[in-house]
Amino acid sequence: MGPTRFPYGEALGFVNNFNYRSTTANLLAEGDATPNVTTGSLFYSNNTSNTTITHFDLDDYANRAANYEGKVITVLFLDNSTRLANAVNVYLAGTNNLVNRDATSIHGITLMHSRSGWYELQRHMTNRNEVLQYSISGTSSLNVDDVKVGLILNTGSVTTAISALSGGQIGQSIILANAGSNAVRVETGGNIIIVGTNAYVLNASGAYQFIRATGTTWRMITIGTLGNA
Repeated sequence: MGPTRFPYGEALGFVNNFNYRSTTANLLAEGDATPNVTTGSLFYSNNTSNTTITHFDLDDYANRAANYEGKVITVLFLDNSTRLANAVNVYLAGTNNLVNRDATSIHGITLMHSRSGWYELQRHMTNRNEVLQYSISGTSSLNVDDVKVGLILNTGSVTTAISALSGGQIGQSIILANAGSNAVRVETGGNIIIVGTNAYVLNASGAYQFIRATGTTWRMITIGTLGNA
């Protein structure tokens, strides 16, 4: 017997899944926090409202647990509403819950089932926004999902301020750098914590670093060129 050959390569899922089928095969049910993945190895999420997946169900698990040992699935997130909970029966490699910044950034994850849990094997995160420029003319809150460096261009006055940061993951760090000639204030009072003062001025060519410490707060951890406000 000769070697097994795949002349057209190996592919997961169904042929023409998105083109000629009336429904998309293995599309996770809308809003399902414990979707069933018994049949197949490639699945898609396309939720229209915020959904946190806490587990992946398998048919008749109480009687067939041994049959599912080692089952591997890959999930692609086609939306920016679906998240994975790194808790209970899902064991991720980090705090990032893989939510997409927008519907054009398709994240994905491969998990293996073992002893009633799902363990991350690998992930991919498409990211066209690691470095993002923000143009602001008034007090602003910045969305920093998946952003590592934010370049701030202040087109307003010297009192223009960053009052809060939204999005992001616990443990994410971001550098905010002044990309213009006008200074920018960074203020507390929203969800930004600065020890010892309620505001700093980010001068031209200056930079700050922040880390998301909790589900709602960002802490300044490094200071570049600045002046107290």
